[in-house]
Amino acid sequence: MSQVYASDSISPTIKPPPTDDGTPNESVSDVFVRVTQLMSILETQYSEDTIVIVSPDSDNLTILQAGLVGLDLRRHNDLSFAPGEVRFVDTSSIPTYKQPASAVYKCFNPPNCN
Repeated sequence: MSQVYASDSISPTIKPPPTDDGTPNESVSDVFVRVTQLMSILETQYSEDTIVIVSPDSDNLTILQAGLVGLDLRRHNDLSFAPGEVRFVDTSSIPTYKQPASAVYKCFNPPNCN
C-alpha cells in the first residue's frame, strides 16, 4: 500500500500495478469520477435526506472528501480514516465552485490571444 500511496502523491492519474485477484486497477482520478457519479445519483434520488456511506476501505471516502473540500487529490491520504471511524462532512465546509481559468479565458482571434 505504501507504494500505491507514493504513486498517488505523484499524480492522481497513475494506476496501481496489476493484481492477481481480478480487481480492476483505478487511479485516484478514476475513483474520484466514480464517487462523484455516486454523489450525483444520491443527490438526485435522496435530496434533503441524510446519507451514510460505508466503504470497505478509506480511499473512496478520502478521495471524495478531498474533492469536496478542494484538497489536491494527490493528498487524499492525508484524510485517512481510522478503522470504524465515522466522519461528518459539513456542507458549509465545501468551497464555492470556481471555474478553471481555461473556462473563463476567451480567445476571439486564435492563435493571436494576448
